[in-house]
Amino acid sequence: MRRSHGRVWLSAVLLACLLLGGCKEAEPPADGEADIPVTALEYEPFPEAETSEGSVAVSARFRSESGTAIFEGEASLAVEDARASFALDETGEIRVSGLPREGTVDLTLYDGKDRERGHTTLHFSTGAVIDASTDETGDGYVTTRADTQAVALQFTVGAAGMQCALRLAG
Repeated sequence: MRRSHGRVWLSAVLLACLLLGGCKEAEPPADGEADIPVTALEYEPFPEAETSEGSVAVSARFRSESGTAIFEGEASLAVEDARASFALDETGEIRVSGLPREGTVDLTLYDGKDRERGHTTLHFSTGAVIDASTDETGDGYVTTRADTQAVALQFTVGAAGMQCALRLAG
């Protein structure tokens, strides 16, 4: 009985620490800042994409298996016959608009010396929820809702290839 009583107290103390440590007081916006949209990211347009099913913007961040940003090099995207390359920024990210909401996008990541670092084929589709994953063959699957304007993806590059997931924060 005494042992379970100690666990209850320990759980209560841990919960209180989590609540106190994770809460921050929000400051009210200064004059004029309330009109600025939350998604103020700038996207580079993908050239000549035929998007009869509509298009979506993608921000893709590239990380090594250890979690460090891959910021040297570029990502090359191909949609049917159209191909374009986008330089990685200092956070290891590219932002591209005009990608097909339905269809495939070939993604190849190159290092700063034009050597291939990873490749995947992304299969875009529309569904009830937003999701991103990689199957056992290394292909990525991105599902967006019909009203989704932009999706944030995280690519982890390692020995097993490029693993795709949704980026939920940051």
